[in-house]
Amino acid sequence: MIFKGTPNQKVTITKRGYNPLVNPLPKSFRFDKHGHYETDDPRIIKRMEKRFEKATCHKCKHCDFETFDRAELMRHYKSHKENENEQ
Repeated sequence: MIFKGTPNQKVTITKRGYNPLVNPLPKSFRFDKHGHYETDDPRIIKRMEKRFEKATCHKCKHCDFETFDRAELMRHYKSHKENENEQ
């Protein structure tokens, strides 16, 4: 699952009574330069759902192009239109 946050934002996981030897979770992580963080760990997903928005993937109707940025998808659709006009 992919979450959206502020680019390069550091997130620290703290929990009262947390024992890293019993339940190993990363102590901290950062969102990437686009503000996305991807994880498959159900414990981290459960904790992050409370504070961060899930990133939605936008897919092109004409090809296999996928992006998380809606503006980038609109630019991609524009390139499809320009290619149709050239033909």
